[in-house]
Amino acid sequence: PVLGERLDDAQIEIERTGDCGGRLMAGAHSNSSAATVTLLDVELHPEGATEIARDRALGPLVDKTMEQLRTELDAAMDHLPADGSDLTAALRFVADQAGRHAAADTTIDVTVYTDAISNAGPLALNEPDVTLDDATRTAAEAPDPAVAGVNELRIEGVGHVAGTNQPPSDYVDVIAAQAGAYLERTGAAHTDALTALVGR
Repeated sequence: PVLGERLDDAQIEIERTGDCGGRLMAGAHSNSSAATVTLLDVELHPEGATEIARDRALGPLVDKTMEQLRTELDAAMDHLPADGSDLTAALRFVADQAGRHAAADTTIDVTVYTDAISNAGPLALNEPDVTLDDATRTAAEAPDPAVAGVNELRIEGVGHVAGTNQPPSDYVDVIAAQAGAYLERTGAAHTDALTALVGR
């Protein structure tokens, strides 16, 4: 269910990007920056001489892009390590891509779909007795996550894990606090760490 929900939300982002005639990049991360891959890097420009024609072309373009995303994601899941997650790896990927594409006439908005529970890397807080002080300390001590040129950077799905057994709310609060504090260090114009999926 978690993957399906994230893909549904990603489809909304793809529709928005296509409607604006923008560029879409998607990646997947695991337990280190070495275990990070680019899934998509596509220009989404619906064809048509009129706005009505472009609107009609948007749906098929979104469907095609979603099919590509699912195919690439399935391939990535087959070879990326499944035994860990490192939020800093995801943000290093964001920083690398933003650094390549930032420009004065470009608006870069980033959504990271993750439970934000790192069990690898400097943000690892996968013990049940962690505190808000632990969250603040680890977020401050982790490597500089600067992401130049990003307008909006948000994490969606904080604390929402696969399966029916979800983490206690107190633990989710700690993870959300850590993610929020770490995002604030990025230099992005707007940041947020959300337990919900915005598009849903």
